[in-house]
Amino acid sequence: MKNDITLVNKSQLTMSSREIADLVESRHDKVKQSIERLAKRGVIDIPPMGEYLDSLGRKASEYKLVKRDSYIVVAQLCPEFTAKLVDRWQELEEAIAWSTDRKPTVLPKHIGLAEYRKARAISMATKSAEVICNRFDNLSKSSQQVIFAKMVNSSVNEELIPLPILENKTFSAGEVGDLLGVSSNKIGRIANKLNLKTKDYGIFVLDKSRSSDKQVETFRYNEKAIDVIKNHLINKEIA
Repeated sequence: MKNDITLVNKSQLTMSSREIADLVESRHDKVKQSIERLAKRGVIDIPPMGEYLDSLGRKASEYKLVKRDSYIVVAQLCPEFTAKLVDRWQELEEAIAWSTDRKPTVLPKHIGLAEYRKARAISMATKSAEVICNRFDNLSKSSQQVIFAKMVNSSVNEELIPLPILENKTFSAGEVGDLLGVSSNKIGRIANKLNLKTKDYGIFVLDKSRSSDKQVETFRYNEKAIDVIKNHLINKEIA
């Protein structure tokens, strides 16, 4: 893997979008598109551009991201790779700490220890989030991002990874039932009968069970699903 890290100034390092593409096993252009979408939404600032030579010797562009923004991009693309990103940053920072004459740059001990503890906490939280997401394999990508963001952020007591921006509003079975004047159980039965629990009609999320403290997968319905259920109820009444 490339040691593709840049020292912007004495206190700030950046990682290239190519390095991130390698980490998450994605195409570089897809990573750049994700960065641009996040910047357009105001989640991150548009990062500075750099140049490199591609495999054919042609000039090409790449983004240079600071550590926090790199975490956000990876969390949005493939949150399961966050732990790998933590390890990569540690490798790169240790490498850059050596000057060209091989003399180590010594940081105050308390700073190094704090960074190590933070990296370890992020890594452990990421692995725990990955276990949860693997256990509930119907969860939508945005729901997985919420789990990773909440677990990582709580592990370091800061908003390192922002919650994803949900483009479409969704509703619980109870909320749909209240809108249509029926019980949540009836909404669930209709959804199962009409095969509505798919990504076209909503998302699976992790929520607390109504009967215990356990976390369970629940489906949240979008407006398209509500229209289908409403029409089903109307047609049934007419029939």
